[in-house]
Amino acid sequence: LQGLATTYYLFYFALLLAFWLPAYVLWTERGLKKIPALIPPMAAAGALFGALSIPYFGMLRDFSYQRSLASGVDLLEYLQPPPESPLALVYSFDLPIDSTPQFLGLLAPVLALVGLVGGGAFLRTRPQRIFFWLATATAAIGAILSLGPEIRVAGSSLGEGPYLWLYQWFPPFRVLRSAIRMSVLVHFGLAILAGAGAHVLLSKLGGRLGSVARILLLVALPFQHFTGGHHGVEVPTGDSVPEVYHWLAETPADEPVVELPLYPRSQLRLHSLYLLYSTHHWRPVVFGRTSFYPPLPGYLAWELRSFPDETSVTLLERLGVQRIVVHPNLWPPEIRSAKLAALRRFSDRLELEGRFRPLEGARHAFYGHGDEQVLRFRAAPGTMTQTLCEPTDEIDPTSFRLESDAETPTDWLVDRDPTTTWRTGPQLPGLMLDVDLGREETIEAVKLPIAYPHDEFPRDLTLKARAAGSRFERVEFRDDVETKWEIVEALVSPPVDAAMILRFPPIRARRLRFWVREGQTFDYSLPPWSLPELHVYRQCQPR
Repeated sequence: LQGLATTYYLFYFALLLAFWLPAYVLWTERGLKKIPALIPPMAAAGALFGALSIPYFGMLRDFSYQRSLASGVDLLEYLQPPPESPLALVYSFDLPIDSTPQFLGLLAPVLALVGLVGGGAFLRTRPQRIFFWLATATAAIGAILSLGPEIRVAGSSLGEGPYLWLYQWFPPFRVLRSAIRMSVLVHFGLAILAGAGAHVLLSKLGGRLGSVARILLLVALPFQHFTGGHHGVEVPTGDSVPEVYHWLAETPADEPVVELPLYPRSQLRLHSLYLLYSTHHWRPVVFGRTSFYPPLPGYLAWELRSFPDETSVTLLERLGVQRIVVHPNLWPPEIRSAKLAALRRFSDRLELEGRFRPLEGARHAFYGHGDEQVLRFRAAPGTMTQTLCEPTDEIDPTSFRLESDAETPTDWLVDRDPTTTWRTGPQLPGLMLDVDLGREETIEAVKLPIAYPHDEFPRDLTLKARAAGSRFERVEFRDDVETKWEIVEALVSPPVDAAMILRFPPIRARRLRFWVREGQTFDYSLPPWSLPELHVYRQCQPR
């Protein structure tokens, strides 16, 4: 049941079984004779999850899917109260607060320590003692792994952690979102140890004093985690669902829908509304996800930011989208009229099928509901002229010298190992990658692969080149809708070869410089730029 509810707990439970089952089998009386009774349920569970894993293994194969190596918990985070906690007024270690606070409380660790010191007094049977010490080992293993690839205490690094070794050598660890979630094993083990400690203390108190102590524990243990609560978010449901979604339910079931404009990346969580309201019409949607982000949506969302324009309309048309639900109220008032006027200029390709009334209420206003328009593409997309050239005659990268603003090694860009990925911080204006080719070359193309996570491609990329004895000059590479469609098409297919290819007239260059978002405004919601390999070509031949 845990595994069907969440694959994380399935994975953690499998880790527990790996050493809990052998311990009980080897250390309990007649344990070896119990193995035959374990085989049927284990085989049934294995067959069930083996069948469920087939599409996941297919995803791993087709999309080269793996999580990037994320940082773990600072050890002191287990003792640092959340900022909203009353305890934060008493003390704090001034560590960055993760989105999932790891605070264990103060009372539970004290009780756990008492349990470790004196818990053996009430563990009268061998199975009880095995259970107690396995819980202790579970908490210790969970704590060590939750520290992630680098062991940190009070912000100071103490070296590499075992999680890094498991990530490198044990493939299942590469699909976990972060090491921090391993802390659930700490909480599990701590609950057992704290329970033992409470038993030791309460067994020494009898009568009314013992009853009072029990009540105080029941109040104090959860109160340590009180943070004042969080406001819920009201989402219009039931009779309050916007009329446009009921209207969509009457359209053909196999015709894909996209809702535009998208909420900005700073409100990425609101993209879940597209999924929620799709349960009213059950039509295929473009921007949908589970815990796995498909390869295309990140790039497509970036190219749709200027909707309605030639690029956005053409990409949607060629993807086979049938209908566009336009939410005009998501555009700021100062540009709304201009956007609607631009939309009318596509009337030869987009037919207005439905227009819906304004909606009143704070929630509808917050989500931009009301005044929707539904547009349908008038015809199937035509054939796009293929005029892109194919890069050839790659320059050997062994002589490249690279510099960048990223902390990851630049050597990873030219080691021809796709598992090592050069990665920047968030894409802020002016972030730079500098490449010295080793000698002056004539070049016509640069290839920048887009690997998982596919949302980490360069935004507003500028390329500059410098020949010997000259200054850096901007290179005007091809960036038209055909080039963008090439990327979209590659991301829709198994995207092992997906890449941004910069094509330009022949230039002489000794050095290349890539700038991200040069001259743009700061947007801290943008993801990093990840690049597994860099390819530079002397020629680009017609296909």
